[in-house]
Amino acid sequence: MTNLMTREQAAGALHLSLSTITRMCNDGELEVVRPRGAGRGRPLFITATSVQKALTPVITKAARLTPEGETA
Repeated sequence: MTNLMTREQAAGALHLSLSTITRMCNDGELEVVRPRGAGRGRPLFITATSVQKALTPVITKAARLTPEGETA
């Protein structure tokens, strides 16, 4: 089974606002899973894999900017 997280958890993991997470979901940058019977007001879940994929460029850029042997 795929690990799922709420929008709030995704926002915390990516250090972004909820409105940015909502935009990323609407743009298809994050994969949204709708539980059976989900309607207005019901929580939607985001796959942890898509959050990790969105986070990867940030990690790569930080690694490139930090000289070898030093910490950020």
